[in-house]
Amino acid sequence: MMLLNPKQHRRAYRDERSRELMLRTIDFFERKGKRRLKADDHARVWYADFLEFVKQEGIFHDYAPVFAGYDLPNVALFVEQIAAFRELMTAATPDEAQRRDLDFLMALGEIFVLIVYAELVLENARLYAVDDGLVDQIFDCLVRDVSHFALELYGKPATTAAQMEHCLRMIRKPVVDQARYERVWHDHVYALKGAYQMKE
Repeated sequence: MMLLNPKQHRRAYRDERSRELMLRTIDFFERKGKRRLKADDHARVWYADFLEFVKQEGIFHDYAPVFAGYDLPNVALFVEQIAAFRELMTAATPDEAQRRDLDFLMALGEIFVLIVYAELVLENARLYAVDDGLVDQIFDCLVRDVSHFALELYGKPATTAAQMEHCLRMIRKPVVDQARYERVWHDHVYALKGAYQMKE
């Protein structure tokens, strides 16, 4: 892989901050060395040191401003679910056994992925001038999805009592708006009827 090969790493960056972050990331892995990285991978060692590095360097941008740009009921509910998930991950962090439990991690990962997906939905909704009603209806589904996986995580054998409390806070009923639903169905779903036909 050439991306993190310091001897071959020659590429342009859009800004100095991006270049610095990449060089620091390269340095992080170079300092660990291939032998240690492979040993940790084979032993399934939790990568707490890398997560701490990511936190210290501020590698992941703040998603909050994207969500703050929308004053929609289901987006607001989703933000509350994110807050509960963050508290689970910081106040009731998965222990070593849970970090090796694929079943447990899958449910946790599903919630994490929904947060990333939701941010992408909002970023693109602005770019493509998507109707607020459609955005809120999409988040109706996303709120339900987080609730589904929170309930699944709650029921896992490995989930602790503290984690279960956070899961309960993630289980929310979306704000139902029948008029919005009918409008989205009529304008964005039913309107496509007959727009595509398969070949005979």
